[in-house]
Amino acid sequence: MNVLGLDPATTTGFAWSDGTTTKHGIWYLNKVKRLSDLYDKIMDVHTNWGPLTAIAYEDASFGAVNRNTQAAHNELRGVVRLVGERLDIPTTPFHPTTVKALSGSGRANKLDMKLACKRLLGIDVRTDDEADAIFVLEAWKEKQQKDRIIAAAVPETVERLF
Repeated sequence: MNVLGLDPATTTGFAWSDGTTTKHGIWYLNKVKRLSDLYDKIMDVHTNWGPLTAIAYEDASFGAVNRNTQAAHNELRGVVRLVGERLDIPTTPFHPTTVKALSGSGRANKLDMKLACKRLLGIDVRTDDEADAIFVLEAWKEKQQKDRIIAAAVPETVERLF
């Protein structure tokens, strides 16, 4: 498992895990070439940290008040999905409320997210973007665990129906 969690924006938070090691931080995307810059950074992770098996990202286009901000988020989301397609790996979006809920409140503000990273995960972060990416990665892990539980329960349920 090599999973990359992202909070895509001009300042993109990232969190990567191979199941034992986790790396996290922020990428400052070139404002003029932010789409190709994000693509290149994701591909660098894939090449240098081990082949990615999945990408999870915060789908921040939800709730963006400014239409230009919403369009920019949609463009970055498209880059993430393109990389997933090219690498033939799943990309999983998470609603911001889902990501924030892992901090203890679906309405957590930027400072709350940073503090929750330290309090709940023991991780010091520099920015809320980095914290969001870490919680996106945690949301992906939680979803995988739920999916395994459901998959394990399905055969029993089907057998009882017949």
